[in-house]
Amino acid sequence: MLKRLISILCVAGLGLLAGCGIHRIDVQQGNVVDEAMIKQLHTGMSRRQVKFVLGTPLLEDPFHANRWDYVYMYSKDGELVDKRHLTLYFKDDALDKIVTVPENPQAWAKPPEVPDERTPAGSDSGDQDSD
Repeated sequence: MLKRLISILCVAGLGLLAGCGIHRIDVQQGNVVDEAMIKQLHTGMSRRQVKFVLGTPLLEDPFHANRWDYVYMYSKDGELVDKRHLTLYFKDDALDKIVTVPENPQAWAKPPEVPDERTPAGSDSGDQDSD
């Protein structure tokens, strides 16, 4: 009887383990910057004006006080889907140079990849009533 109980528990345990898989969450990090925001930038802007347009930079390097970096990365299922890097250089508190990676303007024209947070997991969007 004990052997039968142990074998039933082992089979049940293996069945539960078979259903377990690795779930990787979507990870969004950094500053979301798009083409419209970059178009608002121009040389001569003050640091305060740049912060108003783009927000606080992800990185303000204490060793390079005249450089701000805005970095954005989005990973889905453990794979890097979107990566953007904007570097701004200042001279005498005025924006002097703008460097974008990727350099291709088409890459910045499309909106950044972001996780879809409009519908909570497990909800059906087709059941919404319209008033």
